[in-house]
Amino acid sequence: MSTKNNPGNFDCYVHAEGDEPMFILLARDNDAPALVEAWATVRELAGETEEKVEEARATATAMVLWREKHRKTWHIVNTDNFGRAYPNESFVARNIKSKENADIMARALNANGNENSSRYYKVVNDGYQLEPGFTP
Repeated sequence: MSTKNNPGNFDCYVHAEGDEPMFILLARDNDAPALVEAWATVRELAGETEEKVEEARATATAMVLWREKHRKTWHIVNTDNFGRAYPNESFVARNIKSKENADIMARALNANGNENSSRYYKVVNDGYQLEPGFTP
């Protein structure tokens, strides 16, 4: 696996030709781990060496772990609270740095309503997939 401080055996920056275009994914990019894993699968099917494929997969895992340690953020989602037509969920606030602060904000939003309110605000973390609306 490569880092800025410790280039690995397959570091693209070190091996790139002087005028060769390149695209570097960083762990802070939400899609980076999945893209690196997809690249590893495609290269494995194309006959790439096991060592290179495994290094890519290790990098994808390390990206996830790095994000969990350094970039975890919390979001508030507007969701439905009634058993009628459920509209699409939506983000109300994003990238809140602490769960405690996100919980305080969600409680404040929910305090403006009551058990009969049509909307409910919940706290979710990175990677949460919004639910589509439906009619029961």
